[in-house]
Amino acid sequence: MPSIIVDADGQGSRLDRFLRRKDYYFPQSLFEKWSRQKKLLVNGQKAKASTRLNEGDELTFPDNAIPIPPPLEVTKIVYTEEEAREILRKMTIFEDDFIIAINKPTGLASQGGTGQRTSVDAICRAAYPSKKYRLTHRIDLETSGILLIAKSLKSASNMTQAFRERTVQKTYIAVCDGIFDIKQDTINLPIGHCDEDFESMATQGYDIKEAVTHYKVLRDMGEMSLVELSPKTGRTHQLRVHMSTLGHPILGDKKYGGSQAPRLMLHAWKIHFENYEIEADIPKEFPEMA
Repeated sequence: MPSIIVDADGQGSRLDRFLRRKDYYFPQSLFEKWSRQKKLLVNGQKAKASTRLNEGDELTFPDNAIPIPPPLEVTKIVYTEEEAREILRKMTIFEDDFIIAINKPTGLASQGGTGQRTSVDAICRAAYPSKKYRLTHRIDLETSGILLIAKSLKSASNMTQAFRERTVQKTYIAVCDGIFDIKQDTINLPIGHCDEDFESMATQGYDIKEAVTHYKVLRDMGEMSLVELSPKTGRTHQLRVHMSTLGHPILGDKKYGGSQAPRLMLHAWKIHFENYEIEADIPKEFPEMA
């Protein structure tokens, strides 16, 4: 198990708050479990999340902590062309004459809306005001990963048709609550708008449509699982609803019952269509594959 020597910054701090300042996150339930199991130690002695630390203490903890991501730097509402192009360049992981593929950070909206300071769509318009770049699909505000931008109307039309015909293969990585009894399966549960809350989706409600997700557990981690998710349809919040309905909500998913986390632990990892195979680096806050 890893150890940290408490520095002056940790003098008098609670154990849990100190670890988070040092870029580690534990769900509170795991603090309690590890304390009971004597896996959370200060100077070799059993500790709790609330234990107060002193400078020079040796803090030992289990090795499947989730690092906290850096804050999103994109916070301005209006950009010059030069600023917007630099932001877009830093996010770009692939580009040719037809498309741009970016690795969208968590916290950046795909498209502008109420309360959004900025969006990928707005950045594209600012970067290339004379061109008609278009988003070909969306991923949630809190989801990171691959987002495709068409560089022409024809490219946008072709991509939209590919998504409609389900010839685009998408693969996500998620950290989910709990340990799965069935390690690989297909979820076929329709999704629509929740009767009580229009902004939430559910397997019962109105405007119900087919929704299919294949999942495969890549790694068991105590009370969490690293899971590969492959949606075969593209419903709003599909992966989040399916995992929650299965009893394994995605960590950080406040809307659908996930345990507390510094972000929604869902990342659009790979995309394959026609002759394209694009992969986005997995954020550092996600656990290793094995």
